[in-house]
Amino acid sequence: MGGAPGSEGAPTVPTPGWSSATHQLFGHYTGTVRTDKGESVGVDGLLGFAEHVHMRW
Repeated sequence: MGGAPGSEGAPTVPTPGWSSATHQLFGHYTGTVRTDKGESVGVDGLLGFAEHVHMRW
């Protein structure tokens, strides 16, 4: 699976006593994905995102 990055969002809230940090990448994906049944499905230009989130309360 390959991807073409589009935009990035990285809001951070450093508040005493709690915190939240989110890193999101949005873009378009091209390639093949496999279903739970093992079937291959081709995608071309599928909009999607990946993120990393850290929260401490």
